[in-house]
This record gives sequence, structure tokens and C-alpha cells, in this order.
Amino acid sequence: MSYQTLLFDLDHTLIDSDLAEARSLSQVLSIAGLDDTAIDRYRAINTQLWSEVEAGTRRPDEVKVERFRRLLEQTEHPDRESDMPKRLADRFASGLVEHAEFYPGASAVLDAVTGGRRVGLVTNGIGAVQRGRIARLGLDQWFGAFAISGELGVSKPDPEIIDRCLADLNISERHSVVMIGDSLTSDIAGGRAAGVDTCWVDRSGGVVEHGATHRVTALEQLVELVG
Repeated sequence: MSYQTLLFDLDHTLIDSDLAEARSLSQVLSIAGLDDTAIDRYRAINTQLWSEVEAGTRRPDEVKVERFRRLLEQTEHPDRESDMPKRLADRFASGLVEHAEFYPGASAVLDAVTGGRRVGLVTNGIGAVQRGRIARLGLDQWFGAFAISGELGVSKPDPEIIDRCLADLNISERHSVVMIGDSLTSDIAGGRAAGVDTCWVDRSGGVVEHGATHRVTALEQLVELVG
């Protein structure tokens, strides 16, 4: 069908968050004097904290320092009781902005699908980090509204964050709205809860029961999908 309002996720949908995280984490671990064996430990901590954000039991901005506090605690770092967790958190956040890059072809897809449509960004993330990425990548040339969980105090899959983005876009009817994102538990569940169509960006190409209205394995497929 022809969609007149597009809502996009940011991380792992439009930008290569894994690349930015890897580059920034390498810098931070070097500062802390930790080797690569700490990477898996960090990722487990980070995944758990963001799961709590999705569950509504933790605010996004709490993740920023807490993940490094836990990392230093679990590695029995000698500076774990100092200001080191905050120093690492600040440097890591800066790196996430500095290393933010579109997936190849993502900006061309935005050029192709956003003309004549209302377009919003709905992202679970820390406010300062996401605003830095928005500025770095010039997202305001495509997007008319930005709903960032760290600023609004509500995170996907809670439909309120989508409701607020649609309100900012002055959209009341939902029959021609689609939420586009990579996460089944966040983007797709949130879109369904908000009563809009959904499009799962499944770069793995795995065959699973996804529950989305649509499924694409590459962003370029959106050009035909949105009509």
C-alpha cells in the first residue's frame, strides 16, 4: 500500500551501531587498561540494561554510566570506586557520535522514500548521543519529528513514544502509517501496540515468525514497499 507517514528506528536500522560501538569501545577499554576479553562482558551487561529499558524498569540515561560501573566491578578494576565509570561513559558516548555512519545506501533510500511524506524518528537511546548523531548525519533534512526515549521518559515498545511522535507530525489517522525498524521486541511490538503497520528490517534473512506487517532484508526494498 502507499504509506503517507513513515516512522524509522535509528540504531541497527539506518546506522551501523555495531561499527560505532566497536570503535568507541576499543578506545574506552584502552583508557581503562582492559583487554578484549572485557568486550563480551560489556555486551552482556549492555544487553541486560537495554532490556530493562524496553521493560520500562530503567531510564535510558541510567544506562550510560551503569554499564561501565558494572564492567569495572565485574573485572575488579582498581579504579572501580573512583570517577572512572563516568569518565569512560562520557568518552564512550562521544565515540558513538563520532563514529556514527549510515549503512551503505541508507541515505539514498531516505532520499527516495521521504519526499512528500511526513517522516519521524522513534528511537530508544540516550538523548545527548542521539541528538549528536542527528546533527552529525544531517537527519533533519529528512525528518520532521524526533522522539527520543531518553528525552521523553518513555521507550519502545510502549506505544506512547510513537503516539508522541505522531502528534508532533500532526497525524491523527493511522491507516497510512508504518513503523520501520530492526527490533521485533522494540520497533515491531511498539508499532503494533500503537495501532500502525510495521516493517521489520531483517538483515539476517532468517525465516522466523515475526508478526510484522511487512519484512524486508535490505533497506532498498522500502522504495517499492512504501509505494
